[in-house]
Amino acid sequence: KAQHLHHVLLMAVIIMSVSVALADRFSALSHWLEGGVKKSNPTPYLSNISLTLGTANGRIYSYENANMSLNTKRLLGSGSKWAAATALLSMIDAANASLDDPISKYLSWWSRDERDSRSRA
Repeated sequence: KAQHLHHVLLMAVIIMSVSVALADRFSALSHWLEGGVKKSNPTPYLSNISLTLGTANGRIYSYENANMSLNTKRLLGSGSKWAAATALLSMIDAANASLDDPISKYLSWWSRDERDSRSRA
């Protein structure tokens, strides 16, 4: 599991460091995805990859391999936690939210009942 986590974290770092302005980096990313991942780690977790990067203006990069297309549906599980944390911390950085705010401030359906421990989250 630790090796899988290492590769997932490495993938997250690569994705987050891709520069929109330099198209050369996308060819390096494609090369790494096509060759490096398959050779260094033949696990099904990293041999089944599709990836889309974009900005507010639209898609800037897409990658898919023979095992997984951009339209393949998979159960995501905990894989979205880092993206959700990044979005939340971006909101906090922009002063649109605070770590001290209760979740119910942003999710109207979240418990506000003081007897429910979730209301204090």
